[in-house]
Amino acid sequence: YNHLPALSVTARPSPLTHSRLSASVAAPTPQIIDATKRRSQFGFGGNHKIPSVPLPPKRVQPISKKSKKVKVQPIVTLPLQHSTNAGPAYERKKQRAKDARVKLNESIERLSIAISLAGSQSEQRGSSLPPNADPRLFEVTKECVDIAESAKKWDRPEFVGTAATLIQGLNSQCEVLMRELLKLQSKGNIRVETPIVSPLPSTEQNGKRRKLIDTSENANNIRLLVLRNEKILESIGSFLDPQSLLRCQRLTLTMRKIFTLDSLWLSLCVRRFGPILVRQWKEKFLDDNIGEEIKSLVLYRKMDAANVKPVIGSVPVIAETRMANKISAWVNIVERSNGETCRSVQQPNENGENRFLSLPVVELRLVIQNTGCSDAIGIKEQTIFVDASTRRRGEEWQEIVHDKRLQKRILDSHDVPISLSQKDKDDNMMVTIPLYQTIVIVVFIQCKGCSTTAKFQRRANFTKVLLQMNRTTIPLVIPFFRDS
Repeated sequence: YNHLPALSVTARPSPLTHSRLSASVAAPTPQIIDATKRRSQFGFGGNHKIPSVPLPPKRVQPISKKSKKVKVQPIVTLPLQHSTNAGPAYERKKQRAKDARVKLNESIERLSIAISLAGSQSEQRGSSLPPNADPRLFEVTKECVDIAESAKKWDRPEFVGTAATLIQGLNSQCEVLMRELLKLQSKGNIRVETPIVSPLPSTEQNGKRRKLIDTSENANNIRLLVLRNEKILESIGSFLDPQSLLRCQRLTLTMRKIFTLDSLWLSLCVRRFGPILVRQWKEKFLDDNIGEEIKSLVLYRKMDAANVKPVIGSVPVIAETRMANKISAWVNIVERSNGETCRSVQQPNENGENRFLSLPVVELRLVIQNTGCSDAIGIKEQTIFVDASTRRRGEEWQEIVHDKRLQKRILDSHDVPISLSQKDKDDNMMVTIPLYQTIVIVVFIQCKGCSTTAKFQRRANFTKVLLQMNRTTIPLVIPFFRDS
């Protein structure tokens, strides 16, 4: 075939073939038309675009070796300017600001406790009012209770305003009470008692004149007789509290001699701290000072400064506080072997039927001792709670009152229940504590969200007990220990 001429590529087909192709293109089958519509429907037609595909990256020209080198300019370091805040004056200013914050936090806590106490006392006062009292008195008392319940210590500006409003409410309460008192006094329902004065001895008896007895001279003679008799002074000193003994030492040399006797202060040490702790502290002092004896007065002062707790049980102490020369308090926690707090608690439902629930409960023992008040200290009937508030929200864990098995108990130092006198019941007192007596309040607290006693100790802030001293109700705040 090499001698034949080459055919051109542009040769046309025959007319028959062209007519057949045009007929096949002009009349497509229904299957092809349907398939074409489906492909166009799903984005595969002639105008199909994919906008989500990014453009290809631009090509970066490689740096040639013959490029010019950039000269690096040296960094000029400016001399450091000393801050105007540096120095001891600034440090003193920072310390003062820190101390001011600490004092402000303590004041806010005290104000919160005072507001809570004012609310509870107003509620108690309102419940004891007679029905025929002034209606304004009921309104003011209810306002004070509502203000105390709405106080939020984490919102400090509003909290200070709430305290000011509560003070105004208490002032109005006092004014209404004074009006009621004056009204009762004008009606004759209140009688002012006057002291009974014994009449002077008559100057005439049986028609004969008698000389007046000089009572003042006889009283002076009796005083001198008592002050010079050491046995009588020692017997009197056994009934006095430590502060009274220290005051009496400044009167005369004889009283100073008697009221500093080692036997007198040793009896006070044993009555307050117990013989076991007194012996341990004496032995410790002998070991530290190589056989030197310690006076009982010095021993009492050292143990009082350390706020030594009497020997009551072996449970750990998690809170402690004291009012100097008045009262001391400690909080013990009874832990289980596994450290959990879950207990079965009886609780009534909506229909009044009792049911048992599994709740986190912690057993606390509040140890309270009268350390210096010659008059008995009363503990008012109250509901014990534990404060677990934070800076953003308030929370209180109440004691369990609906389960008889977990109700509050009052024990003495030997775990013997204390029976209340009729006078204490009439005065709405839980118990009264004479000088150097120790009582234990066993209470069960429902602590929400604390599955173990360790979590309870981390979240608990303080607990509060209402006392009555010198006919005045005051709160005794017992803060819990915090880890360093």
